[in-house]
Amino acid sequence: MKTLTPIRVVAIIEAATVTGPAKNLIAFASKAPPEAQLSLVTYVRGRLDRPGPFVEAARAAGVEVDLVEEKGRFDRAAMARLREVVAARKPDLVQTHNVKSHFLFKMAGLPRDYRWIGFHHGYTLPDLKQRLYDQLDRWTLPSTRLLITVCKPFAEDMLRIGVPAERIRVLHNSVTVPETPDAAVVGELRRSLGVGDGEQLVLVVGRLSFEKGHADLLRAFVQCPRSARLLVLGDGPERSRLEAQAVALGVKDRVIFAGHVGNVRPYYFASDVLALPSHTEGSPNVVLEAMAMGLPVVAAAVGGVPEIVSHEETGLMAPARDPEAFGKMLNRMLSDPGGAQKMAARGLELVRSSFTPEEYRRKLLEIYRSVLAY
Repeated sequence: MKTLTPIRVVAIIEAATVTGPAKNLIAFASKAPPEAQLSLVTYVRGRLDRPGPFVEAARAAGVEVDLVEEKGRFDRAAMARLREVVAARKPDLVQTHNVKSHFLFKMAGLPRDYRWIGFHHGYTLPDLKQRLYDQLDRWTLPSTRLLITVCKPFAEDMLRIGVPAERIRVLHNSVTVPETPDAAVVGELRRSLGVGDGEQLVLVVGRLSFEKGHADLLRAFVQCPRSARLLVLGDGPERSRLEAQAVALGVKDRVIFAGHVGNVRPYYFASDVLALPSHTEGSPNVVLEAMAMGLPVVAAAVGGVPEIVSHEETGLMAPARDPEAFGKMLNRMLSDPGGAQKMAARGLELVRSSFTPEEYRRKLLEIYRSVLAY
């Protein structure tokens, strides 16, 4: 029987740490189907022998990573280095994963030589930078053979910048359903957080930056019973402001700022509700992870969230930037544990049927084949 040669794919991404898109890319590259062979390219300033957490995580997962050295922010020689790295891999396809990678790939003239798939994960930067990045993407992304994005609202954004509809695909993130840990382990974690018997724990996971909506969540949490605690996992530029806000709102004693945590999974199992108060989202990993672990979800109805969460069925949703409405949804979930668990069970069933890594790999492989076909 003749063995098919795998499709060789090079994925270019700017990532110092393991962000959501970086995490998903490593997961796919490390467990790609036999029909595809994927390696990564990223940029490094400073010492090449200390490339940072993203490269370390990828290599630990068995993924090959090539480094493009940059001497500074506007190092034009980086384009020549990028051309060399890509050429050495002899890829059938190249995919780029952020504004900088789209821009350098096109500036380097590489679309003339390689079939190009662009991935758009959304914008989460301050307004001025976002407008600049919008303009760069207006120049780069219409040149791709195919554009993949993570939700329908982002696909509509791509239409507005000139990417033809027939060259846009929506591909949501995926999640693995883990084994449930021992109840004693979960109980010990709750005690270590200071959560007492009879208290309920609301979990929020994410970088402490404005667009993640933590300030709205604190205002919403004021409406929750005094027996409820709020666990904030993550760090970022808004932390000191949020801590001061918790004091001003009188909830300081009920809010736990735990900072960055390497392994978030145990905290899902130790919690009673996941809150996602973001102002903007694509296909949020935290929602999929919560659903995969049987945790009820209350989320802002932004981006691709309504494509994952069905209100009253697999979770509850509220308008973005509306703390009063979000607080009411949290209270509903906390006051009706039976109803919350029914929604959580339906959410778990949904991720098992529609958001598995196997389904994601199958769909992406179909996309690879379609691009190679023309």
